[in-house]
Amino acid sequence: MKKLKLPYLSIGLAAAAAGFSIGGALFMIAPASPADKAFVAKISQDGLYQYEASKLAAQQATSPSIKAMAAIQAEEHNQVNQALSRLSSKNDVDDPATMNAETEARLQKLKGLPPEQFDAAYVAEMQQVQTEDDPVLIAEAKHGTGGFKSFASQSLGIEKNDLYALQTASVKAPAH
Repeated sequence: MKKLKLPYLSIGLAAAAAGFSIGGALFMIAPASPADKAFVAKISQDGLYQYEASKLAAQQATSPSIKAMAAIQAEEHNQVNQALSRLSSKNDVDDPATMNAETEARLQKLKGLPPEQFDAAYVAEMQQVQTEDDPVLIAEAKHGTGGFKSFASQSLGIEKNDLYALQTASVKAPAH
């Protein structure tokens, strides 16, 4: 499994949240569009879920490699969530700090799995969320405004790395 360099992740996402890029290109702070607001609503819920599910997996996974990957992803999603929260705040966009009922139910379902099913279910859940997020991130990276566009672009790269790590994770298929 490839180790991620979290300090660079933090710097890049903090730059996006502040409204500028590391390369020095300044993004004008434009009012958030309805699409930006929908983006924040979707990605914040998924980010909260990924963070909580990864924290859970870092503790409950039976495979040491899944535990290690989950610990990295928990820290990564925590940083991404914080950056999105700062960006949203600067642009007067609501960014929920807690999971909605649907997202919480999804997490509870994962929590309730027996140990022999947990690892494969965690990997499958994370793959599904990240696969669902890809088109949302791509659309925002192409059509978003200001810092949201930059945030989406950088987050897409992070999601691609995570998805690769998940796809190459070695887990047993859940018993049916």
